[in-house]
Amino acid sequence: MKYETRVWKPFNRDSYRWAWKDKKLIGVVKEFGRDLHRCHQRIWRGYCDYDIFSIFDWFLGLMPTMLEDFRDHLHGFPSLPDSVSQQVVLDGEDMGSEGMTAWKAVLDRMIFLMREADEDTCTRENPYEAEHKKASDEFTEKYGLFGEKLLTDEERKESENGAGTRLYMLSDVEEYKPISDLYHEEWLKIIEYRRVCKDEALALFSKWFYDLWD
Repeated sequence: MKYETRVWKPFNRDSYRWAWKDKKLIGVVKEFGRDLHRCHQRIWRGYCDYDIFSIFDWFLGLMPTMLEDFRDHLHGFPSLPDSVSQQVVLDGEDMGSEGMTAWKAVLDRMIFLMREADEDTCTRENPYEAEHKKASDEFTEKYGLFGEKLLTDEERKESENGAGTRLYMLSDVEEYKPISDLYHEEWLKIIEYRRVCKDEALALFSKWFYDLWD
């Protein structure tokens, strides 16, 4: 499907698999009921409870594809930013006009930036991903998922007495600290990159907001 979005879709196969695994037939029936309820909400109010669970995920999962569909079926382009007026394209030759080309470039930029702002579609990768995963797997094998084998006798006693359990992470072990620090530093850079993309995308969205009609 060309204009596939990442928003919630009813009757998702994985959801029913998990429902069956958890509570068998009762779980499946309950999941079906939730799906019908969300479909009803979408029909009557335009969004469902699942959408408001994470509005920014909903927006970034929907808007780039919606803009892409809008771009591919244009019949005109704005005369001036925020002017609401449109210059209508009447024949195929005008589709390659300067105004139409410039308008599509604006839309392309918005689409690109919104997808870069989304963690699931961002093209920027952490160069230490593979090395970090290898180190994490080794850590888990040696010390447990949260470093349970690193707990001191005192920490174990505190845990048994209800004082909470100390969680050890990759960076707590000297041999893994360098790769953990490198990975985390790059991870922060990617987050900042996504925020910059988000800000530019929304600035463009705001500038051309009243021209997003055709």
